[in-house]
Amino acid sequence: MSKFQDLGNTAYRAIAKLVASALGSFDIVQSVFLRRSVAAGEVSFGRSDIDLTVVIRSPLCTPEEAERILALNQRCRLMRALVPVLGEVEVGTLEELDRSYRADPYRSSLDRRMAVFVYGEPVDLPRAPVTQNDALHWLVIWFSYYLPWALRRGDRRNLRKFALEMWNAYATAAGRIAEPFCRRSEVEAAWRQAADPSFPSDLGKDANQTFGDCCRIVVRLHNELSQPLDPISGPLVVPLDRSSLVVIPSPGHRLPPEAFAPKALVVTPEVLDLYIQHINPTLYAKLPPELSSLGFRPPTYPHFVDYCRRLCSDPRLLRRPGFVGDRASAGYTVKMLARAKQAIACLQRGEIPRAEPLDAARENLERPPSYREYYRSWYPCLYGDAVEVWRQLDALPYRVCPSC
Repeated sequence: MSKFQDLGNTAYRAIAKLVASALGSFDIVQSVFLRRSVAAGEVSFGRSDIDLTVVIRSPLCTPEEAERILALNQRCRLMRALVPVLGEVEVGTLEELDRSYRADPYRSSLDRRMAVFVYGEPVDLPRAPVTQNDALHWLVIWFSYYLPWALRRGDRRNLRKFALEMWNAYATAAGRIAEPFCRRSEVEAAWRQAADPSFPSDLGKDANQTFGDCCRIVVRLHNELSQPLDPISGPLVVPLDRSSLVVIPSPGHRLPPEAFAPKALVVTPEVLDLYIQHINPTLYAKLPPELSSLGFRPPTYPHFVDYCRRLCSDPRLLRRPGFVGDRASAGYTVKMLARAKQAIACLQRGEIPRAEPLDAARENLERPPSYREYYRSWYPCLYGDAVEVWRQLDALPYRVCPSC
């Protein structure tokens, strides 16, 4: 680690402690810990964000408790105005964190091993084994938003970072490591030393090339785990409601202009197959014949159950406005819960959940509530909806459903 890197880590952690103390001055806060790059000691000075998890003693979900959660929210927004490098502030009870981590053991493994407590007494974070399916989810999740976003911007730095994250998930899913590496420097060292095809010497030097490197990681693992799909001769562009699906024949193939359109999901057939299985199984029903005939595997009942769990188990879901996003992010909460309710209702009837637009959950409400209105009026109702969704999820049998 360079002296400049060490200085950046020290400065960021000192700032994090000040922010955590400001948030921890509320008696509802039990503890605060650091996540991601600052916790890993891999700060990029001026680029990294300080991401925190605030553990609260109770959900503060009744109208009578609204002023307490609103006051914490106001303090968080004040700190973000004073400290521009403050990133996501995840807020949840230990019970909510436990549900989140058990729905996503891969993320749980990283947070548990990297957590740096900067306020209060450390708490025990749940330990759950990381399965191949958990790692496959994190192998292809980057195609949902992050990779297309970086590709459109020509953001070579983030594309390189995402490639490392994906190789980390690849190594975990392939059984090379039991748990993902905590630091990207460890990932890069392992990738360089691997006996398989070498680490790309030009990784991050060209945006399109690095996107192709990301696709190659997925294609390789797909072909190790499944029968190869039939090839396509050229790019296919499939309109999907308010988004589009752009399928290229192979990694490194020249990207069509549609690949750079807002909300475009850009994939190879192999990426799409894993994406359907582990990110959005409702997309399978939307595939046109020229794609569905390539040999895609239909998602099973457990895939849909996992999909529902991911929709509504993240503690950032309910407390987004002011903690994670702006007030317009209330639309994310409303739509994710609506999608989960609809999908669970279908599963209860033994039906396949209806396909949703790829990016529907990221759309904003036309008239988002103010922060005060959200936490006083919307939040108690949405929390009640979430509790009912959690109850229904826990009651779903985790089995293979012949009709799915």
